[in-house]
Amino acid sequence: MPVTIEQLHGDLIGYIREGKFAEGIEDFYADDVTAQENSGPISRGRSEMAATERRFLAKVTAFHGIDIHAGRSCSTCSRR
Repeated sequence: MPVTIEQLHGDLIGYIREGKFAEGIEDFYADDVTAQENSGPISRGRSEMAATERRFLAKVTAFHGIDIHAGRSCSTCSRR
């Protein structure tokens, strides 16, 4: 049975709430993803991006959770 967007959304929110940011990159991002933080170097590929996130997370001394609020950023997006 195919996974629905609602299931993927719930899974992603679960990763974020648990602080599983690098794991979320590995499980949800495309192999050929690119990202750039401000004026820093461009990360190319899911593995490099997850490694960059892990290096950042290694510097984090405390994680107290996160609040996620439903929002709507465009007129064609649905809201639950």
